[in-house]
Amino acid sequence: MSSELELLKQRITELEAENVEIAELKKENAELRKENTDFRMKFANFEAERAELKRKIAETLRMTEEERTRRDAENVKLRATIEELRKNNTKESASFNSVADQVPTVTHHEKPLVDTSLPEDKEMDAPAKSKSPFQHIPKRKCLKISTRSLSHAIARHRKKRYVANSDKSSIDEASQHLAQLCDKAFDAEDKANRANQEEILCWYLYAKDFIIQLNGIIESSGGKFGEKKARGLLYDSITKQLNLLRKQRSQETGLQLRDVSRDSLRKKTQRAEKVYKFIEQVGLW
Repeated sequence: MSSELELLKQRITELEAENVEIAELKKENAELRKENTDFRMKFANFEAERAELKRKIAETLRMTEEERTRRDAENVKLRATIEELRKNNTKESASFNSVADQVPTVTHHEKPLVDTSLPEDKEMDAPAKSKSPFQHIPKRKCLKISTRSLSHAIARHRKKRYVANSDKSSIDEASQHLAQLCDKAFDAEDKANRANQEEILCWYLYAKDFIIQLNGIIESSGGKFGEKKARGLLYDSITKQLNLLRKQRSQETGLQLRDVSRDSLRKKTQRAEKVYKFIEQVGLW
């Protein structure tokens, strides 16, 4: 009888130990469920942040592409203006030479003993079919050349005592148009400088936002993504969105815009980051 009692006590002890283990397992299971819930919430937050990041990237690319579209339109107008300036420059050069070819009447009937014409006069008296003197001259020197040519023409008129009222009006008309051409050239140069400044500003803003998004991806990943991995994700997403925008713009404008490769975008981004760091160091903006 005592032996059976001992066996029962031993069994009860074993069951109590099993109950303790079961309680511990239930506790661990509850903790695992809680961790699983937390993980799901973190994953949902990560997906939301990822979607927000994609939206911001797309918005940035859209704004950048709109600026590029506007700049391309301005470049087309600028090219047309330059072409018009070239045509007008050629016409006015021929017109100016034809004015110099006219030989006015000398007030004295006696033949001068010495040829008082300047060396530049002989060049000005060349046939109108000769090459334009402005053909190989940069636009910045256009105003100086037109002023010098006009000074030579006036000096010739004074030395030879021409009666050239009609010629003087022709020179005034030609010089006025040349001044207008030079003014347009200076205006085109100013626009080109402004476009260059705008390009630098766009790359500066692009690099600034790129760095912000890059740091955001690294921080939101909880240490899962390093800088190299985060850059790769951004390059892939930006390249895809950028080529879609360029394709759409090609259809709208009729211009065949080439696709931008991932490697090309990477190099452009690295250069933009250098521009951004330099501007931040010197404090330009």
